[in-house]
Amino acid sequence: MSGEDKELVRHAVLECLVTRHPVALPAAGIARRKRTEVDVEFGAEDVAGALAVLEGLGLVKRQVDELGSSEWWSATAQGVLKQERGNR
Repeated sequence: MSGEDKELVRHAVLECLVTRHPVALPAAGIARRKRTEVDVEFGAEDVAGALAVLEGLGLVKRQVDELGSSEWWSATAQGVLKQERGNR
């Protein structure tokens, strides 16, 4: 996957989480929602990579189920503002 394609996936993942804010979604749920909207073929590993970058930037946060190991993701306030401002 090219750097440009990775960037498209990161934008799509952030957009998905912002539109569902404050609901948290699993990575597989994010992939299902965005696969038809992005002109790039991508898989779960690409979404995981995008989430890692977005988490590092403070735009999304990971939540782990207290009774298991399931990971859920949601946009942070900073992520919502960045999306609303047009990713400036």
